[in-house]
Amino acid sequence: MKSGKLRRVIVVQGFSNTVNEAGTPVLTWADKATLRAEVVQQSTAEFIRGFGASDETVIVFRTRFIAGVTNADRILFGG
Repeated sequence: MKSGKLRRVIVVQGFSNTVNEAGTPVLTWADKATLRAEVVQQSTAEFIRGFGASDETVIVFRTRFIAGVTNADRILFGG
């Protein structure tokens, strides 16, 4: 993979469960990695569902391999 194509910066976040001062579980997202990526495919679709109209955007990224990233993680890109 040529590094010149990795023009975007993304952040991989993993789900984290912590406990606050009162002993209550707090569910948060913690940063796992910040890395460069290439946008391979981007599409948007609009659907009519039971709760009303909704939009769904799908973006496919190409990056270098990072151990520990799973489908349960999320990506932050472009705000």
